[in-house]
Amino acid sequence: MRKSRHMGLLDLVGLDPFTGPGRTQRKGNRLHAKGTQSPGTLVGIKYREQADSAADWWFAVTVSPTGTEPFRACCKQSVTEIGDALRLGMPVTVHHDGDDVAISWDGSGPGGWRPARKIADGIDDARARPPKGETGEATVLGFRLMTMLGLTRRERDVRVDLDGAERRIKVAPPEWASHLLAPGTTWPVAVKGDRVDVDWQAALARHGTGVGVATPEPTEEPAPGPAPEERAASAVTSFAQRFIPAEAPGATDEIDAETWLRISAGLIHERVKRRDRAAYIEAQGVPADSWEVADSAWQRRMMSDPELQTRYAAAMQR
Repeated sequence: MRKSRHMGLLDLVGLDPFTGPGRTQRKGNRLHAKGTQSPGTLVGIKYREQADSAADWWFAVTVSPTGTEPFRACCKQSVTEIGDALRLGMPVTVHHDGDDVAISWDGSGPGGWRPARKIADGIDDARARPPKGETGEATVLGFRLMTMLGLTRRERDVRVDLDGAERRIKVAPPEWASHLLAPGTTWPVAVKGDRVDVDWQAALARHGTGVGVATPEPTEEPAPGPAPEERAASAVTSFAQRFIPAEAPGATDEIDAETWLRISAGLIHERVKRRDRAAYIEAQGVPADSWEVADSAWQRRMMSDPELQTRYAAAMQR
């Protein structure tokens, strides 16, 4: 399926359009609403990144229903509701019906859900493969968040003592290892030139899975300096050059920013199909041929206008 320009822009501001639940998701929603509720323990975590930067999570749980034997089951489920509080071995509430289970992270629902089978115990995370390089020891002294376009990144800027020398390194701990950012924690690392990679699995084995341990708060203010913004600007400029035509003179005269934001958001929120776009735009009082020219112009203008980026993100979240 072709990815629209608006989908690309949503990726840049960290948003995804809601496409509605399919048959499998509706089954998960029913399971969460009507399935038997029992305590469980999270015994397996599997994680894989996809080519479009999305992520898939699978889980194995041991379920302990009242009055019957415990059993083991698996599911594929999002972690949006729990994030960095995810821990191997943590107690969870499980809704189950037969072999199907849905984990209730926070009581609000199962999130993205699919049934699954044969997820191994322990952690199977492609981000946590043993790193290569000269082995060393790092002790966490403190850390700060990193941002891009006003959004907090997964990466953390960490101040460490590395084999007796203080330095700063950038790491992206998996959600299940976020407790290992606490000052005083020691990490087995691999050093290759200027690059320092943490062996997260080995660190977890050393310090425990952190059940009941909260993610530590940053000890320093967010990372200053132009580096994140420069990288963001470079990515945005590259996107604009590849996908957005140059702005034609007077292209935004007929359609002002408020109208552009309103129609852009409507196309996404109302899930307007490509074949129906022209009719939808005309119904908003804008000629369809004028829209295409103005849309490209406003998108290109937004690339260098942080205020317009903020307004665009807000419109897409309504």
